[in-house]
Amino acid sequence: MLYVFTIYQLSVIKGNIDSGGIIGSYIGLLFLNAAFTAIGVFCSSITSNQVIAFLFALFLNFILFSGFETLSQIPSFSNGLDYIVSQLGMQFHYNSISRGALDTRDIVYFLSIVILFILGTKLSIEKRKW
Repeated sequence: MLYVFTIYQLSVIKGNIDSGGIIGSYIGLLFLNAAFTAIGVFCSSITSNQVIAFLFALFLNFILFSGFETLSQIPSFSNGLDYIVSQLGMQFHYNSISRGALDTRDIVYFLSIVILFILGTKLSIEKRKW
């Protein structure tokens, strides 16, 4: 909130800031944090080694955030498939929320990622009990 106050005070026209974009960015960061945490907890539950869990979580988070966006920029996906591939990644949905437009598709995407990885964590932990 310190940055918002600073930008508010130092803008050319005092108070001329995009509050929708700022609030959207904070909400998007909340969803992104929830998704990254759920993925990290899942990776931690499937292995007993902390370093391997960290590296696997780092890899999964990287692939889900920027991997699909990079994959969609391959020239062979230029016939409309590039938009679909980019929608699979978190970066597309985060950028949409950070513009200030809260779309239900983006919220459902992040909530489904969180629920999917938490259910995977639950299954992984229950599997260890056997």
